[in-house]
This record gives sequence, C-alpha cells and structure tokens, in this order.
Amino acid sequence: MFAQLKLISFITPVIVGIGFGFYFAYLTIQSDFDEKQQPQNVEPRIVKTSSSSNPLPDISSIINSAQNTWQLIEQNRAVMNIKVDYANVLPSEIKSAFDCQKWADEPFTKTFKIKFQNKLNMRIMELVYTVQFTYGGSFENKGQYLDRITIIPTHVYVAYGFKLDASINIPSINNVGTLEEPIAAAYVELKYRLTGMNSIEKTESFFVKGNGQFKYLNQW
Repeated sequence: MFAQLKLISFITPVIVGIGFGFYFAYLTIQSDFDEKQQPQNVEPRIVKTSSSSNPLPDISSIINSAQNTWQLIEQNRAVMNIKVDYANVLPSEIKSAFDCQKWADEPFTKTFKIKFQNKLNMRIMELVYTVQFTYGGSFENKGQYLDRITIIPTHVYVAYGFKLDASINIPSINNVGTLEEPIAAAYVELKYRLTGMNSIEKTESFFVKGNGQFKYLNQW
C-alpha cells in the first residue's frame, strides 16, 4: 500500500507536467512557420462594379473617395461589409465610378492562403483571401482608374484557444501615368495578428494599377 502511494505521488507530478507541457506547446505559435501560397481550387467571389456613395470634396487629379481603413476579421470572424468596405482611385471631378466608361468586363482577382502551426505541428490558423479590384475605367476617354479595391476572406479557420484579427489599409494612392493619360495606382496592406500563448503580427503588401497590373510586394 505504501509503495502504491509512493508511486502515485511520483506519477502525479509527471502527468501534470506532461499535461502542462502539451497545453503550452498547443497554444504556442511557431514563429518560424508561415506557409503562404495561392491555392489551386478556390473560387473567389466576384463583385460587380458599382459606384461609391461618398461625394468628392475637392478638385484635384485623383482621390480615394471611399475607405482608407476597415476591419476584415475580428475575433476569428469575418466582419467586412462588401457593399461599403473598399477603396477606389478616381478623378476628383466626377461624382461616382459610373461617370467613367470602359471598365474591364470582370474584376481582377488573385487568391492566397496563409497557414500557421503550433509547436505540435498542428494547424491552428488558415486564412484564404482574395485581392480584388475593378480597373480600366476612363473619364472623357482618358486615363485608367480603379474602383472596388478590396480583400475578401473566402475561408477563415482558427483553432480553439487562438484569436485572429485582420484589417485592410490603403496607405497611399498615386498616378503612375501622365497628366494627360493618368494611370491610377494604390498600395494595399493586409495586417493581421494571431494570438495564443504568444502572438504573431504580419503585414502583406500589394500594388494595384488602373491598367490591371498587380504585384505582391512583401511580407513583414
């Protein structure tokens, strides 16, 4: 009996230690693991071109008359409103994107997937998102402008015990063409934070142009 009690008193701390170690490893994000790829069989949702509702306040060359920053994911749930959460780069003297002509038949779309694992090599977060924008619109037969610049979360998975928040930021817009033939351009940033026992914060940066060109800039 005494031997059994001694064995139990020895085993119990070991079991507790193993359990705590497992719990700690489960909730610890691998800081050196970040898998980002363009998935093969993901169909992005398409948004038709529409006008932005905000009036344009001044007369300058080009402005973003829609949003500069909006929340994409809040506490593991997609919270964006696709009707209003977008940016544009339009001539300042027009009232809406409908004043431009010759928009591309379909928006540009490119889909990416981000995955994170914990110290047990278990998948703890997977985010599939689509960068999307409408391009090519001209005003008075001049220029190539942008509308409905956005990022759409098509799939969000976050394991129990972790929290994911993400937002979109348009830090700057500019004209990469000429005064006579403007080509609208915008920088787009996806910022996200994954939190468990530790936390990871990263930013994905993109550059989009009114002629339909797209470039993934970096991750930092």
